Amino acid sequence: MLTFLGKIRLTRGKIAMFLLISLLIQLAMSYKLKGFEGDLKYWGIWMDSLERYQLAGVYRHDASVNYPPVFLSLLWAYRSIYQAPAGMFSLKLPVILIEFLTLAIVLVGFKKLGWTAKRHRFLVLYLLFSPVVLYISSVWGQVDFVHSSLMCLSLAALPAFPAVSGFLFGLALLTKLQAVVAAPVFAVYLFRRLTASDGRSVVRYAAGFCAPWLVFILYFSVHHSFGSFIRHAYLDAVGYYPYVSLYAANIWFNLIGVAPDTADTGFLLPGLTYRAFGLLLLGLFTLFTLLYMSVFRPLREIHLLKAGFLLSFAFYMLPTEIHDRYIIPAVILGIFIAFLERRRIWFLLMLAMELNTVVTLTIFLKKSKYPWLEQWGTPAAAVFLALFLVTVALCVREIVQVRSRSGLGENRGERPEAA
Repeated sequence: MLTFLGKIRLTRGKIAMFLLISLLIQLAMSYKLKGFEGDLKYWGIWMDSLERYQLAGVYRHDASVNYPPVFLSLLWAYRSIYQAPAGMFSLKLPVILIEFLTLAIVLVGFKKLGWTAKRHRFLVLYLLFSPVVLYISSVWGQVDFVHSSLMCLSLAALPAFPAVSGFLFGLALLTKLQAVVAAPVFAVYLFRRLTASDGRSVVRYAAGFCAPWLVFILYFSVHHSFGSFIRHAYLDAVGYYPYVSLYAANIWFNLIGVAPDTADTGFLLPGLTYRAFGLLLLGLFTLFTLLYMSVFRPLREIHLLKAGFLLSFAFYMLPTEIHDRYIIPAVILGIFIAFLERRRIWFLLMLAMELNTVVTLTIFLKKSKYPWLEQWGTPAAAVFLALFLVTVALCVREIVQVRSRSGLGENRGERPEAA
C-alpha cells in the first residue's frame, strides 16, 4: 500500500477524486454520529443573528458571539443560501465546507512552496483522511482544523514568502485567537531578519499580515461596530471559562488532581494562583522554545514548525482554562513535522497524538452516555505528558548536537553559518 501511495502523482483529477472520497466519508460520519450540541446550537443561533443583523451588527446585538469574523463570514454566506430550519446535520455542513476550502488553500500552498516530493504527497493524502481532522469537523462539528492549518502554512512559508506568511497568520488570528500561541516564533524570526539587515522581509510580512485585518477593520469601522468586534471576538474570549480546566487531558485534573470546576483565581500556594502558576509554566517553556530557535542558523521551515509545535503543545499542557480541542494545532503541526522530518520517532509521536486526541474527544462527547469512559481520562493525560516529555527530550538533543557541531567548527577555524 505504501509503495502504491508513494507512486501517486497528485494530478488535478486525482486530487478531486481524493477530496470527493474524503467529503463523502465526512458527510456519512456527520449524518450518522451526533456532534457536540453545545457548539452546534450556537452555530444555529449565530446564523439566525447574522440573517437578522448582518455581519456588521452581529457583534453589537448578540452577546453570545465570541468568534472572530472569518468563521462568522462563512456562516453568514451559508445562511444566505440555506434557509431551511437548521438540524444537527445541516449545522455541520458549513464546518465541513469551510474545512474543504482550507484544504484547497493547503494544496495551493504546497504547490507554491514546491512541495511535490513523495513525502509531500503522503502528507496531502494523510491530511485528507487524518482521524483527528475527520473527527473534529464531521463528528464534533468544529473548525479547529482551519486556524491550525493556516498556522502550519504560515510557518512553512515564512522563509521563502514572508508576505504570504503574514497574510496566512493574519487570517489564522481572524479565525481563532488561539493562533496567537505561534506569535513568538514569528517575532524571533523577523527580529533575526531585521538584525541581518533584511528589513524588506519584515516589511513584506507586516504588509501581508495587515491586509486581511484592514479589510475587517474598515468594514466594522464604517458600520460603527469596531469596538464591539474587538471586545466580543478577542477581549471577552480571554477568561471566558475561568476554571482550572475544561476537562482537557493536561496536567491539572488527572495528574495534579485539581477538580476541573475549581476557579483558577484560587491559590495553589500563598500568593500564587492556579492561573498565575500555569502562565508561569507556559512562560518558562516559551523561553525554552526561544532557546531551541536560537541555535539554528539559518532558521529553516522545519525549525519554525517544531517551535510552533512546542508552543502549541505547551499551551495545551500547562496553563489553566484549557479545552479538549486546544490540542488540535499541535496535532496538525505534528503531522507536518512527521512527513517533512521523515524520522520514525516523529511518525510514532504523530500517531500516538492522533489516537490519544480521538480518545480524549470521545471521552468528552460520550461520557454522559457512557460514564465508564471517564476512567480513561487519567491514562490519556499520562500519555500526553509522556509525549510532551519525549518531544522536549528530542529538542534538547537537537540543541546539544547543533552546539557540538558549532564547537567543532570553531575549533577547526571554520566560520559559523550566517543567520
